[in-house]
Amino acid sequence: MTEVNQDIPKQEKKKYDGSRRPMLLVKSYKSSSAVKNAKNRLKLRFEWIKKRNEEIKRDYGNSQTDALTKRDLLQENKSLSKEITDLMAGQKELTVKYEELEKLAREEVKNATLEPLNLENLD
Repeated sequence: MTEVNQDIPKQEKKKYDGSRRPMLLVKSYKSSSAVKNAKNRLKLRFEWIKKRNEEIKRDYGNSQTDALTKRDLLQENKSLSKEITDLMAGQKELTVKYEELEKLAREEVKNATLEPLNLENLD
């Protein structure tokens, strides 16, 4: 029988900052909040790529940067360029998914009304 150490605190989930490529599972999103969260992750990633691109250009243009580093910077630049294309396609998919969800929601609320609430005597 193994003993479980109860003293080890669980690590908090690290908030997404855009420093790594976001996972997009557009087909499985069932709510507007899932789509909005994914769009926010894309926005953060685009911001991170923009910042990183500035760093790459600065380092590549620096006369102190050696050829091996410049080669790595070129490769990273090429990789980020391809990623932007993929992320933009994902962004379009999210827009289509949001429109699909919006259409379904419109049908659901078309003839719906709010339920009256009896709020008397709640003290």
